Amino acid sequence: MGAMGLLIALAILVVMVFKGYHVLPVSLFASLVIFLFNRFDIWPGFMDGYAPAMTGFIANYLIMFLLGSLVGELLSKSGAASSIAEKFGSIISVGE
Repeated sequence: MGAMGLLIALAILVVMVFKGYHVLPVSLFASLVIFLFNRFDIWPGFMDGYAPAMTGFIANYLIMFLLGSLVGELLSKSGAASSIAEKFGSIISVGE
């Protein structure tokens, strides 16, 4: 029962993120599915498991996310992103 809940939660997470939903509320919902399938207490599960893990993840990778978003914005504004995409597209289409 627990493994099935984990697989369902993972499928929910992947599908909803690919559909464009923000990862934070989707991960909360996926965690809720796992808690319900494993018959965990919901409040202690979120406060003792989810919250410390999420804050640790954010603290560890905040600088990387900020720098990545800055580089992405710079590439977008300068036109370099479309130039790179066109070059890769021309390389891939030549091989066909």
